[in-house]
Amino acid sequence: MSLFGEWFAAVWRALSSGRVSSGATPSSPVFSTAHQVTEAQPVSDLIDKPRVECDVDPEDYEPTFDGFSSYIEAIGARRVSAKELLTPHNRSVADDLGYEWLLPERAMWANLVPLIDIFEIIRDAVDAPITVRNWWRPADYNERVGGAKASDHITAHAFDCDFKTHDQRRVAERIVVEMQQKRSDLALSLGLGGYTIHLGACSPKGKRTWKYDSYVS
Repeated sequence: MSLFGEWFAAVWRALSSGRVSSGATPSSPVFSTAHQVTEAQPVSDLIDKPRVECDVDPEDYEPTFDGFSSYIEAIGARRVSAKELLTPHNRSVADDLGYEWLLPERAMWANLVPLIDIFEIIRDAVDAPITVRNWWRPADYNERVGGAKASDHITAHAFDCDFKTHDQRRVAERIVVEMQQKRSDLALSLGLGGYTIHLGACSPKGKRTWKYDSYVS
């Protein structure tokens, strides 16, 4: 685990046990990541990092795989790729329906802005690879794979994150729960499994949390 990951995990443990007050922050080095933490910046300030929207206009990019790849790089995606976001999780169903990639119309691309920001914060904290899948699911594909009729995936407001361990998922859970409490503007949806979280933002269905049968506390 990197120095950032160790430090971040320690702070979350301290916050959870009540040993660090909301106005205090342990001393910390300066990091060169997009979500930089300095001695003058409390960890809670990371809660303010996710954007609801940004100035990058999807219409400035071609509605192609390469255009989408350039767009997500422009909005700050560092460790999630276009291939992860657009690859159908169920290849056989996608082939039956004629989908090579699950690429929505450009009007939906901006829904990724808060998701990417939150993912990058979680990725920094976990300090380990996280697999991203199931971003946009067109209605016909969603029905064939058994998705909910009003799923956040149909409107490209969510994706699923797979972790290697329960502890990594627990770190992500604590971060998203904290954001749910303090960032009502993000309207976060959180589905919790054993090694997986459903991460949704700015959903028309609003803030909510649920647990899958695989969930381990």
